[in-house]
Amino acid sequence: MGLQLRIRHALGVRVLEVEPRDASNPLRIGRGADADVQIPVGIVAPLHCYLYFEDGRWIIQDAGSTWGTRVNDRPATEPVYLAGGEIITLGAGASAPTIEVVPRTAGQVVRPAVPPPIQPTPGETENPAEDVQNAQSPESEQPPEEQIETSDVAEDEQWPLEGAGAGASGGSRRRRPPRRSRSKDQGNQTALVIGLSAAVVILVIILIAVLGRKDKPAPPPPVVENPDPMNASGKKSIFDFGRQINKPKTPDGQPPPTRPITTQVPPSAPPDTPAGPIDPRKQEESWQVVEQAHLSDDPARAIWACEDYRARFPDRFSAELDRYAAEALDQLWWRRIKELCDRRDQLAGDMGGLDKQIADENEAEYKVKLQKERKNLEDQRSGIVEAITVDMGYSGSAAPNLLDTSQLATLRGQRDAAKYSTWCEQVRRSLRTTMRLPWQVMR
Repeated sequence: MGLQLRIRHALGVRVLEVEPRDASNPLRIGRGADADVQIPVGIVAPLHCYLYFEDGRWIIQDAGSTWGTRVNDRPATEPVYLAGGEIITLGAGASAPTIEVVPRTAGQVVRPAVPPPIQPTPGETENPAEDVQNAQSPESEQPPEEQIETSDVAEDEQWPLEGAGAGASGGSRRRRPPRRSRSKDQGNQTALVIGLSAAVVILVIILIAVLGRKDKPAPPPPVVENPDPMNASGKKSIFDFGRQINKPKTPDGQPPPTRPITTQVPPSAPPDTPAGPIDPRKQEESWQVVEQAHLSDDPARAIWACEDYRARFPDRFSAELDRYAAEALDQLWWRRIKELCDRRDQLAGDMGGLDKQIADENEAEYKVKLQKERKNLEDQRSGIVEAITVDMGYSGSAAPNLLDTSQLATLRGQRDAAKYSTWCEQVRRSLRTTMRLPWQVMR
């Protein structure tokens, strides 16, 4: 069964017909010159993913690309079966290229729509010569003289009728066709002028308002009358939440009168000064790349930026690079555990569905095929469980909640330090050598 791929990227939309190809000769999709389907976008890897046909079904598999492949907005870390209608995203971000999968049955050909032929308007002939003859014919109807708009061309520039001699009486000449009325064009120009004038007026009003606001003096700073945690109304401030403050009472049970305390700033107090001068090396573009990667939501990019800067400038900002890399590695660690746990649970659900199909299936051949597919899912799940429990030492039954900081702090205290250190070194080495994470490299 063939496929129709509708490829969308920044340069436009392209529709491609694909015939079945097995796993030994897959369809290679990427940015490189040797790709079968070339997508000239920078975020796409030279060899981004494979598409092949196996056991009667199409399969998409990531080729170890840097930014990954997603099917219906879910990461395709393993081969994914396609049923038709899926949206394959190459890379990350709103502008990433997409491939829409449309199944095509045998013999079906997609042809572009042909526009209908243009029909001549009523009264219009297909032969211009006939129009000239009709104009010369004395029987043809001529419009009244007063309905023809006067031409601005001189008399000697008007069109002569064919067949009329130079000495013909009256100097028979043919008038120019009536010109198009300019009232519509003048109306459009008038509307454009009015719109531009209104925009200029609005802009002037805004500028006057902004300048008037700048001229107003700044209000004086407020004077703190009572810094006591209990204000005059007896309510606590937000900084005293969870702390009880008991005021002493007089013998009659009433609180003693309080005296307002005015905080005064010494007149000789110097103004606030910055903590220290900024290192000019941090204004360089190379360090700005590290800062931008640290503030992004991509820990792998942050780790690679730190490693690259450390290799280029080994004697600069070692403490900050270590802190940035440690934060990114910790974030990547929990994301990887959650990704593996979600994939493990998904495979368990798929295996349960196959168990039900196998129990209800009566055809022996198809039942064997279902059992083979279930065995493949079981092997994948066993490998994921081993990676979670053995390689990473995570013993939780559920995936960690990345938004629960208290839970992550507890799990961080239970983490195996030796396994975490080994895992971090593997990630650093893989990013330094291949610019990809270890699990993104093609197996």
